[in-house]
Amino acid sequence: MISSSIQTLSLKCLLAGLIALYSFTSVAALPLQSRSAEEYDELFTRALSHPAGNANFPLFHGTVAQYEAALKVPDISKSHTEGDLHSKCGGLYLTDSLIAAAQFVCWQEGRPPTTTAHVLMYDWSPPSTIKIHATKTVEEQAAAAKTCKAYDMLTGPMYNKFLTSDFWQYALLNQNIATASLKYRKTFVIPCSKVFKGRNLPSADYEKGQGLNAGFTAYAKTLTG
Repeated sequence: MISSSIQTLSLKCLLAGLIALYSFTSVAALPLQSRSAEEYDELFTRALSHPAGNANFPLFHGTVAQYEAALKVPDISKSHTEGDLHSKCGGLYLTDSLIAAAQFVCWQEGRPPTTTAHVLMYDWSPPSTIKIHATKTVEEQAAAAKTCKAYDMLTGPMYNKFLTSDFWQYALLNQNIATASLKYRKTFVIPCSKVFKGRNLPSADYEKGQGLNAGFTAYAKTLTG
């Protein structure tokens, strides 16, 4: 089982992570969100493939209408007043699937209900010198929250019962890299009535929501049409 100290960090960082994906807030990277080491580590053994953070591929960020304009040119220095790690490391949370970003907006816990998700799609083309930490264990996830200033991006799974178990997140921490390498492409407006809740989201839909998937364009039309 995870130690009591890591469990405490998990609860604090969960709040920060939830805030960040909803309305572009500054948060510390990659919150711990598992209830046991065994349950969390299962997320690393899934068959679904996620791009490495140093690859060129589309990234997505889900929000609501009022925050969309500001997110077209993200400012990582913006911070929310909640959460205890904001003063240490800011970050923009992104994911690799359109439907996962929409799911977070539509079905997250503890936020006002919304009927529509605004998901921004970005072209991500990082420099060869980018410093990325891909977490592989619970211990690495906890350590990443303490040493996030040493990296430009952290990647790893996100455990939350309100989200698909395939959810993968990319915490972008470096403003200069964000400005140069994360370019807004378009926004998808998706009714929450078309978004699966929690574990009900099929892995096949997650994959079709990945920007490099051959079926992406057709799948996006089914969500927005």
